[in-house]
Amino acid sequence: HQEMLALARQSDAARGAAQQRYAETVLEVAHMGAQRRLRQVEALGGLAEAAMLGDGDEAAHLVQAGIH
Repeated sequence: HQEMLALARQSDAARGAAQQRYAETVLEVAHMGAQRRLRQVEALGGLAEAAMLGDGDEAAHLVQAGIH
């Protein structure tokens, strides 16, 4: 009877460890997807900032041309 209880505990522990690994894997995959989307948003934001800076630079040149 004691051996059966010990085996049941070992089985429960193994099942719990497997469930833990599965949960960690699911969370890691979700995290990787979120990181990828964040990099895409940051890249797009950087492009938008560069475009705005480019427009500002062009406007500054036009103002300078008007002064001279």
